[in-house]
Amino acid sequence: MGPETFFVSRERCRLPSSLLLVEAMRRLKGVPCSVSLRAGGRFIISSSQSAGGTLSEDDVVEIADYDPVRHSVLAIGLREPSPDTALHWLAYRTDELAAAAAFVWDFPPRKGVTYVAGRHPWGSFPEAMAIVAAAKRSAGPAGLEGRGYLVKGRSVDELVAAVAGIVKLNSREPQGKKAHPEDLRSSSPRQARLAFGGARRGAQGRAQGARGKGEPAGRRRSGGASESQRRATGTVPREEGR
Repeated sequence: MGPETFFVSRERCRLPSSLLLVEAMRRLKGVPCSVSLRAGGRFIISSSQSAGGTLSEDDVVEIADYDPVRHSVLAIGLREPSPDTALHWLAYRTDELAAAAAFVWDFPPRKGVTYVAGRHPWGSFPEAMAIVAAAKRSAGPAGLEGRGYLVKGRSVDELVAAVAGIVKLNSREPQGKKAHPEDLRSSSPRQARLAFGGARRGAQGRAQGARGKGEPAGRRRSGGASESQRRATGTVPREEGR
């Protein structure tokens, strides 16, 4: 699982872009994935021990070189690099515009992602080739069924926005499902008003219908007596001259 790692130096990555990688992982908190950034002719990647939102500078690993034949890497860092290192290396080798990449470990098929079928050892070079080949044929994110999907960006902001867009697209509620305050914490104020405005109008209509079924004839829906009934009982004074 993942390439064999040979450490050039067991020390914290000193590249300035390591802080950008830490920030990218923090912005993707809750999304299980591996993240990397291009660093000249090399790249830096999250460690095998990191997950969404738990990355620190100790989890940044610099990849000095990767050998696809031996499936091994030369690294600088304190921890083992992500098992997806081969995929990230190939993503940068085949796309000169890519400055950042993320591989999201998500097994169910997602909307907005192009998938290919195939079974390969987890983190292997053949798996990386299959995913990157799918990405080259797709205009957007691409992935392998039962494994996850690859997202690339020309900047950290573009990468994070692309991943967040897929997550948002697949977290929308089915039509007809009632909105709940807990579900709207991340919604905009306008979305919340529209959702609860419709729910409130529906509740008011049902309440009025229930009251209307039990009302006696001649009464208004507000429950008060009609004007003619009040005149008959003398509760409404007649106008002068009548």
